[in-house]
Amino acid sequence: TDVAGPERIYTTDGLYAGSLLKDQHRGDILDEYFITAENFAHLVITDPNTRETWLIGGYDGVNYYRILGLEEAQRLGGTVKLQQMAAPATAVSADSADGVTTLGSKAEIFFVQSADKSVRVDGDLSEWNLRLGAGPITPDPTDAQMTAIQGATVFGSYDAQNFYIAAHVNDLTPLRNEGHLTERWWYWDSLQVRLRMPTDAVQLGLYYDSKIGRHFAWKGSGGPKGYSTIVPDFAPAKVATKRDAAGKGYTLEASIPWAELDKQFTPAAGARFRCGLQMNWNGPIPNEYSPTHNAFWGGGQFFTIPDQYAPAVLLPSTANHAMAVMPAGSDINIDGDLKEWGTTDVALIETDKESKEFQARVRTAHSADHLYVAFEVNDSSPMKNVGGDIRTAFKTGDTVEVFLSTNPKDDARRDEPTAGDYRVLMTYLENTKPVIAAFRAVITGQQPVYVASGGGRTRLDRVEEIPDARMAVSRRKDGSGYILEAALPWNYFGVNPANLVAQADFAVNFSDRVGRTNVLKTYWSGSNAMVTDIAQELRLRPNQWGWIAVIGR
Repeated sequence: TDVAGPERIYTTDGLYAGSLLKDQHRGDILDEYFITAENFAHLVITDPNTRETWLIGGYDGVNYYRILGLEEAQRLGGTVKLQQMAAPATAVSADSADGVTTLGSKAEIFFVQSADKSVRVDGDLSEWNLRLGAGPITPDPTDAQMTAIQGATVFGSYDAQNFYIAAHVNDLTPLRNEGHLTERWWYWDSLQVRLRMPTDAVQLGLYYDSKIGRHFAWKGSGGPKGYSTIVPDFAPAKVATKRDAAGKGYTLEASIPWAELDKQFTPAAGARFRCGLQMNWNGPIPNEYSPTHNAFWGGGQFFTIPDQYAPAVLLPSTANHAMAVMPAGSDINIDGDLKEWGTTDVALIETDKESKEFQARVRTAHSADHLYVAFEVNDSSPMKNVGGDIRTAFKTGDTVEVFLSTNPKDDARRDEPTAGDYRVLMTYLENTKPVIAAFRAVITGQQPVYVASGGGRTRLDRVEEIPDARMAVSRRKDGSGYILEAALPWNYFGVNPANLVAQADFAVNFSDRVGRTNVLKTYWSGSNAMVTDIAQELRLRPNQWGWIAVIGR
């Protein structure tokens, strides 16, 4: 068919009719291609070297098409042809092979906490935990100024009846949306939530129409991407917003009944689905779409396959810290070099947010047989420990430690350890001998053993080296720190890692200059920083631990 102007292009069969809009934020490299006939968006990428243009999208997975005759069609109007091809060598997917999107080397995981209190959908988040958020969601995460004016953090919560979602949004023109009547609400201030539930794909649009003066929830469901059935005014959902006092942002809060998302889904700690997010800000021209005014998290782009949204994991209300244990992308060599490590979550251990001294970054990964852990530690006396006894190694120099609960039936609020709780200590005794030891406070059926000191007594039934565990350390050439890498066999702990959700913590013990005694201890989640009393240092406090969630391949 003929095209009236160069900004309207059509394929010869008319299936992919739509507009080709330039993305001002990224120049001429990335365009957005809207398919009006099927209400689907595809991505158009121009290779700056070959000038070939590719259309990426499709219902049945991601398909690649070379667009023929595009330049002439843009310049003169006319038709183009789509030639389906294999994926070009230069194409870069927004998602990693395991379906987890990344920001740098950190995995994106949506942790959804159980509600501590009854949630009132009123735009006030005072009853929310707000410990674990997704974000910042911003058009340019590397630009702090951009985040300050167009940035958002999204939180998830749940109870037996509802899935709750909330966002705090930085926005210089907050709550501006006049798109309900024109069915173009996504051109303006709104939050889009894309879900892959176990039995269905669901799309949600949440916004306040400032022209009508009413909140709306838009819902799509069914089909490969959740668009077979559209409900533009989805009554079962509740939406509320609240403008910030300074007028430079707003809060959005919503509840959606679980039964409206997936009737077979049971909301409980450890349950999972997938979630992608899109945050929209109103553009400079009313009622006109501006691709520079939206941002994505967790594969929330329109063209992303739902199975490649970020994992979402339900956690109990006690989770003050959470970490995803990602699948090992390849065989990990235990050599103190992290080159084989792929996308991971990162746990930050620090004593002072303003200083990098005595700071550590912890990464985890898993295979069917092992839990892998890597500590990157800033330490000017790196990995020194002159001690020769594993039972007191935490007193004689540097150590790193992993704490793990293996019994899902244990009360997460317990102040005393049970038989399912482990403390794993790793160090080099006498500065040369690698040791990975498990401290077991409680062994069922064994006569209790106690360690006493001025701070009281602590039960410690057994200390033993873990069979088949491996570790290696590499020190920085400038002496400013070290990497400790280890493989811990799952079978020692007696757990199946598949979909494991468990309490856990990480800690680093810092030595004096010569590695004769410990002088400082810091945790990821816990707060037992005692270094002057043996019984107190041995005490486990599981109620202070965070949570880990093993993410499948």
